[in-house]
Amino acid sequence: CPWQGPYHELTVHEAECTHPTKTGNELMEILDEMDQTRKKEMQLYNSIFSLLSFEKIGYTEVQFRPYRTDDFITRLYYETPRPTRPYDDVQIRPVIYHFVFSNESNETDYLALPIRDSVECNKLLAAKNINLRLFLFQIQK
Repeated sequence: CPWQGPYHELTVHEAECTHPTKTGNELMEILDEMDQTRKKEMQLYNSIFSLLSFEKIGYTEVQFRPYRTDDFITRLYYETPRPTRPYDDVQIRPVIYHFVFSNESNETDYLALPIRDSVECNKLLAAKNINLRLFLFQIQK
């Protein structure tokens, strides 16, 4: 059972847990899913560790501030002042995006922000400022 919680809630969980009534095949499917999730996490962390071995690593901090228009239908936009110190209130999954910058190709496609769930998304949208720290790795050819 993948349940995690405080020890004093264990007996309540064990009384309500459905895992003891599952068949062997159902349990194997759950274990396979957990194993696949762990493998993906390990691939991500191994990629991060290999990126940290590069000689040229840079980062930039970007801050977005919301502002609303005075139009008949109010619109929400974000502006970016000069970078400031980031905060870590919203949980975002680490993701590695790969892009090769050149004179002809100096802008990436739109990439989704890997927010964990709707609660974290609401926290992000309710914030006075959105602060991001982007890490850049230069790969030698």
